[in-house]
Amino acid sequence: MNGRFWRFAALIAGTVALSTGGFAAAIDPGEPVRDLSVLYVEQPVANAIAGPLGAANLTGAWIQAPTGNDARWPVSRQVGKLSGAALVTMTAAEIEKALRSELARRDRGGLVAIDEIVTPRWTEPAVQALGRALDALGADARRVIVYVGPGVVGAVGLIDPREPLPAPFGALVETLRKAGVVYLETYHGDLTPFTATEFARETTRWVGRWDPGDIGRLRLMLGPAVGATQGEVWWRARATPAGRTLLANQPGAYGLRDVAEGAAWADAYLAFRADPTASPPGGDADVPRPGGLTLRAASRGVIVVFTRPGPAAVRLIPPTGGPGRIIKTVAGPTSPEGVLVPFSRSEPPGRHRVIVTATADGLRDEATLDVDIAAPVRLSAPVLRRLGPRVLSIRVTLGARAVVQLVRRSDGRSRVIRTLVGTTRAARVLIPTDTRRGAYRVRVVASLGGRKATIIVALTI
Repeated sequence: MNGRFWRFAALIAGTVALSTGGFAAAIDPGEPVRDLSVLYVEQPVANAIAGPLGAANLTGAWIQAPTGNDARWPVSRQVGKLSGAALVTMTAAEIEKALRSELARRDRGGLVAIDEIVTPRWTEPAVQALGRALDALGADARRVIVYVGPGVVGAVGLIDPREPLPAPFGALVETLRKAGVVYLETYHGDLTPFTATEFARETTRWVGRWDPGDIGRLRLMLGPAVGATQGEVWWRARATPAGRTLLANQPGAYGLRDVAEGAAWADAYLAFRADPTASPPGGDADVPRPGGLTLRAASRGVIVVFTRPGPAAVRLIPPTGGPGRIIKTVAGPTSPEGVLVPFSRSEPPGRHRVIVTATADGLRDEATLDVDIAAPVRLSAPVLRRLGPRVLSIRVTLGARAVVQLVRRSDGRSRVIRTLVGTTRAARVLIPTDTRRGAYRVRVVASLGGRKATIIVALTI
């Protein structure tokens, strides 16, 4: 977190038991971090959130040193802090020594926060060093608090939940579970809050990666309401079961800009605490989930149905194999009927493979279909013969659509006397009985695949 702007943090302990969505928080009742809420704000703002002495919104407050002289923040409730940027350069032994030294300070209350875990500094070796240091601390590791930067929060949230976490994130999550409390920062670098989609995705996927029996150690840190209100920030945070679970574990706050925003944060917290399992106004947010991609054959093409927002690339692999090429990108969500993706008439005949790959919100889904593309039918000129005074025989290319017109030569007036689709047999076309005697032209226009072929034959009736 940016210490140049925000120097103080208060950690508040609540006394009301909140629903955690069925998860059991495996934190010993004696652990000092059991019910902590981190308020990383100036002291007056922390006071506004905590409420007046004797009528506190939250009780059991801890504030991060250094802080001003205030009777409500005695040394016994001041928390030490170590720079994450400094720890990342240390060995496991050096990290352990730094943590023990901060925990032992007489002008602190026996807790230490690591501020903060950010990418790309925390590589897998650095994460493993932190893990070994926490192991070496033994029970004292439960007095360590870790702030996870928004970049890391988002990076883990953008990994497909069906896949294992890659390095270094897999090792990081395992290491974080050894600490007393882990706070997920839910705001961007410019301090704007996560969007509703980001809150829904990140909270759901972090909870999914965590040990359900120890979910009480995982919590949210809410930032200032830049471009929104505190009520809106809290609605976004509580718009999923996972978000409500993490809020019930005791939330934190960072960067609230003034006393008024601190009071608004407290109001939103008390409103949540009054009904911690309720959805926000408007209901729960949609959580991006895997699936929703289907593919089926159509006449000289395929139909793609994709129910999630995001792109779905349609790749056509020729009979000869190879990577093929993308012939269309479909934007999701499509209609339930899907989007027709036609094949070019220049595609070579034979068995092709269609692969549709949809990527969005860290999810990757794929649908595959083998299709046979016939050799393109060449459009030939129609063939017209006269079978009788008022009977014609017309043959057009198989599958082509043809329009038959009768044009009077004296004045050029015309009318359509038949439309037909080419088959393997010639079609019989009758001249209407109300056609007057005289000189005419019969015009047959056939069309297929955007091409046209025309024949005109003189006719006397």
